[in-house]
Amino acid sequence: MEYFSSMARILIVYHSQSGNTQRMAEAIAKGAGEIENTSVALKGAFETTLKDLIDLARLSASAANRQPLKYMLSNEKERNAVIFSTLKWAAYLKDWDGPEEGERPAAYIIVLGDTQVSHSFGCDHGIASQNVLLGATEMGLGGCIVAVVEVKYARQLIENMAEKYYQPRNLPVKAEIITPVGGLCIMD
Repeated sequence: MEYFSSMARILIVYHSQSGNTQRMAEAIAKGAGEIENTSVALKGAFETTLKDLIDLARLSASAANRQPLKYMLSNEKERNAVIFSTLKWAAYLKDWDGPEEGERPAAYIIVLGDTQVSHSFGCDHGIASQNVLLGATEMGLGGCIVAVVEVKYARQLIENMAEKYYQPRNLPVKAEIITPVGGLCIMD
């Protein structure tokens, strides 16, 4: 019985803001992959960190252990700009439109409720979001929970989820916009 594989495994983790380091990491991975009995995995450091944070949310307590929450990750500049434009910041500060360019979030973890799993999400989203923020703080990152989105953009988000989550899995699309009472809401 062989306990150890003779295959070498290489993990290349990189961070790239301009794309130069990513191209260099890809070239290294390609070269290393040409070595016999070698398997190479290439991962972006930031994306890996964000997926670790999503795991903290996924492992959160959930009523009846139903896990009705789904998560969308965005760490691409163009998509982040679209998401940013749908958000409302500090409603009591009437003369402030939110963070300026350069101060805006580098990534978003969007928490959605799957109505095929449950029609009520209780406080699951709050617990999951708090776990993400606690994990981010432990990693030396910052964050905040934003729970106000304009309705017209919420519908667009649901369409994106349908295209990227439900349809590839051949699941019927069942998502709806909910407006909780008292505090967090979707803006009309």
